[in-house]
Amino acid sequence: MQDTKAAGAPERSAIDSQWKWNLEAIFASNEDWDKLFTKTKALLPELSASIEELSRSSGKNAQKIRDDMLKALTLANSANLNLSELFTYARMRRDEDNRNPLYQGYVQRAEMIFVEIDTAMAPLRPALLGLPDGTIERAMEDRDFQDFTAVLRSILNLKPHTLPAEIEQVIAQAGEVMSAPANAFDMLTDADMKFPEIIGEDGNPVEVSSAKYGTLLESRDPRVRKEAFEKHHETFKTFGNTIASLYAASVKSDIYNARTHKYGSSREAALWRHEIPVAVYDRLIEAVSRHLPSVELYMKAKKEALGLSEIHVYDQYVNTESGFGIKLPYQEAYSLVVESLAPLGKEYQEQLHKA
Repeated sequence: MQDTKAAGAPERSAIDSQWKWNLEAIFASNEDWDKLFTKTKALLPELSASIEELSRSSGKNAQKIRDDMLKALTLANSANLNLSELFTYARMRRDEDNRNPLYQGYVQRAEMIFVEIDTAMAPLRPALLGLPDGTIERAMEDRDFQDFTAVLRSILNLKPHTLPAEIEQVIAQAGEVMSAPANAFDMLTDADMKFPEIIGEDGNPVEVSSAKYGTLLESRDPRVRKEAFEKHHETFKTFGNTIASLYAASVKSDIYNARTHKYGSSREAALWRHEIPVAVYDRLIEAVSRHLPSVELYMKAKKEALGLSEIHVYDQYVNTESGFGIKLPYQEAYSLVVESLAPLGKEYQEQLHKA
């Protein structure tokens, strides 16, 4: 009887260490993560005090205001950098096995301190926007503020949608609640869902998991593409009510954020931070709609090239050239990518190697 165990994703313990990420480059141990977590929590009272001092800058001389600004922004930046390391390590440890309760706990702790930092920093934007006119603009031209230019520009952009400090803090405290639908969806799809198997091109069983799904849709065998598509989506359909409920909660969260910050819509709220007018979004949709006949011609040509009587969504990803296929060892493919990016400079390539 054929062993089907290899059809699914192998256990991480069975993978050679050269193919695993090295999270020890971030923290040598969980104990080091705990130390930075504690250090970051201890930083928060000083951060809050510096923002409070900045908010009382009315009537102070320009030099004092500048110093208060620099201190608050520096502390906020330190807290954010620490959070980046804490959150990245926790999430990637959990991603090694989403079933592991230890690192589920680490992610929850990282999310908790994210909310604490966000709450502590919530009054910063109102405090900065409450400074005398031109203060932020002058700081953006100050060499000592060069690391904060993008942050200050973003703060100016968000001025019409910034609420009083106490209200911003209340909203920030709801961060864990707002992120709950996304977290639940991740646990559902990455840990709890069990995907079925189909017979692949080589005659061996293969699990239609999210990791394998894209590759299966590139198969030259129409049966493999069809079965992979149907089995994968049937699994999601089994949890249809749960997913719909999580999505509805996520939409309500977006609507709440848009309304409280006085945006015209959730779409406007999502685009505003990136300084993208809603009209640009609308024009993109209009342009796509105008060129749908070209897409239809392309799909008709693809159907003929593949020799199909009708074409389906799962046929979009297969290459029309018979015999086309590049399968390279990972290291060779990686080296080719690094080499191809040489025009971006040696420093860029070195950073890519390090990553």
